[in-house]
Amino acid sequence: MIRQSYNQLEWLQFPLFQKFPELKHGILLPTASLQPDQILSYYGLTEKLVTTTQIHGNKILEIKQFTPKESLFADALSTSVNGLPLGIKHADCQAAIFYDPIHKTVANVHAGWRGMTENIYYQTIQHMHTLYNSNPADLLVGISPSLEPQQAEFLNYKTELPQDFWPYRISEFHFNLWAIARMQLEKAGVLPQHIECAQLGTYENSKDFHSYRRDKTTKRHLTFVAILMD
Repeated sequence: MIRQSYNQLEWLQFPLFQKFPELKHGILLPTASLQPDQILSYYGLTEKLVTTTQIHGNKILEIKQFTPKESLFADALSTSVNGLPLGIKHADCQAAIFYDPIHKTVANVHAGWRGMTENIYYQTIQHMHTLYNSNPADLLVGISPSLEPQQAEFLNYKTELPQDFWPYRISEFHFNLWAIARMQLEKAGVLPQHIECAQLGTYENSKDFHSYRRDKTTKRHLTFVAILMD
């Protein structure tokens, strides 16, 4: 991933999105997550950041204007509004940015293992197709740093995880959620070359990433995305 900095704040960006200057995005590292307004301003975004009360499910909301977090209960947000930034908070869970470069629409998705069992990625693709006529083959998807396979332990996986996850078991109780995400996206029609998974583990890199499984912390990163056309 590409590491950016501004006023001693740092964030990550996906190489996949670099050829689309209208797409403003970032995965804010710990210090920057506390000061997102500075990063938004750096990218010329003046609208307030829209975030949501995340519920570890597969509910997706379309956002057309700023709405207070307390009014929104969902794990994914989408918009076609120019300059409106969408934010997702996460630690070990995946945050995934979906971009339709044809229709200039975006979604920002929080995908924990519970959301993945409810196939929130497929639901997001269907949502974008219904609202924006997005073709899955046109979508670009970037998946944030998240819990690495060696730490993704599910002692009760036979009751917690669907059977189509089981081939991605790397040891008796550990699963490769990165590969599962890619599998779900490809089954939904996203092209393999249009998927970029950071494959950076949050558990083992305590310098850059919060991890609930490691520290039982409530601290989170912020991933934001917006379209800003000239």
